[in-house]
Amino acid sequence: MSIAWAVRSCHGSCSVGVRVTQHLPVALIFYPSPSPGDARATQRADVREHNVGQLVRQKLGMDASFNVGFSTYDGSVSAARRWDGKRETMSVNPGLPDSYEQMMHEVAYRTTSAADALPNFMLLMRSLVPTTKLSSSLRLLHTPPRLQRAIGVQYVKDTERQSHYFRAVLPQQFDVLLHFDRTSHLQPLLPAATEVQIEKTAEDAGARPAFHDDRDAMED
Repeated sequence: MSIAWAVRSCHGSCSVGVRVTQHLPVALIFYPSPSPGDARATQRADVREHNVGQLVRQKLGMDASFNVGFSTYDGSVSAARRWDGKRETMSVNPGLPDSYEQMMHEVAYRTTSAADALPNFMLLMRSLVPTTKLSSSLRLLHTPPRLQRAIGVQYVKDTERQSHYFRAVLPQQFDVLLHFDRTSHLQPLLPAATEVQIEKTAEDAGARPAFHDDRDAMED
């Protein structure tokens, strides 16, 4: 197990637990890549890795937590090709065969009529009423495990299968999935020149630029 991954996950889940139990009746937590999903439903369990989604479920219980996942078939992404690399706008490869991305794409365009297509949809894995039972129509999604893609701050298209895909059982990983068949990259809030100036100022002060503090994203 990656020590950094384990420490980050434990810190995140402990922070959530403190805030929910001591301050808030409900908390909304955004975490990059598949971290909100339950690692026990992925191949990470084979090497005893855990993540925030798993730890929050274990800490708060299934009925007091709700894991939301996102997926896309293709589109574009703003990412780097390596750690500490420059941000680039890259096209996202279409989902691989035998992947959940491909399955969702087929669901979105299961009709021959473009007007009847459903490119964006929500897939509810369990009832909003507190229960751990899955919707009956989704039982077939349990087996066998399928490929699932995760893209963080780094995207390596040439080795996408090895770098960004892992096997998972979707209904056990998330409580709901939001699928957007084609997505667009994020636009920077600051002009490029302003970003460069912020980076230079931070480096001159001996600090790491704030907008680079996304190393926590999943590394595959």
